[in-house]
Amino acid sequence: MKTRQRKYARQHTIQPMWTPLQEGTLPPEAPQHSDPNFIAVYLNSLYQVTMSVSGEWTWLAIVRRDRSPCKNWRHFQLIKNQLCGDEREAVELYPAESRLVDASNQYHLHVAPPGCRFPFGYVERDVSDIPFGKNVNEPFEIVPTDLNAKVKDRDTQMVVAVHRPPGASVLREEQP
Repeated sequence: MKTRQRKYARQHTIQPMWTPLQEGTLPPEAPQHSDPNFIAVYLNSLYQVTMSVSGEWTWLAIVRRDRSPCKNWRHFQLIKNQLCGDEREAVELYPAESRLVDASNQYHLHVAPPGCRFPFGYVERDVSDIPFGKNVNEPFEIVPTDLNAKVKDRDTQMVVAVHRPPGASVLREEQP
């Protein structure tokens, strides 16, 4: 099969449904970990997640089991919630070029210690699957209980409230 045919086949295959992560073992062909902070490997229908802990920070290294690129934000949120807890915050680091490692379709979430909140980001929760202007979202695989709870607030105007340094202004957008 030619490269273009393999790429087309990968892009047009039916994706498996999300299943909960289960503790597992690394496949025999995978490089074995020499990291002293390594904790466990978790697997589900789509992902393999390697967990390491350094101090109070948790590092989740995420790869798709079919080794294709993955950038489904909701899946990363589900992984973080299941392995570290709903109320822990995580970041994905885009490093300085001098310390860049880019050798595979692997993604990394760095999860802060319990109770740590980053000084940026939204203040309140708002989840919706109703289009807002030209913005659309995919349907939820696991539907939140508070889905579309704030839709009525969007009828007149939207205020984007963020954690911000002292003295910074609030970003305010009028809905067209």
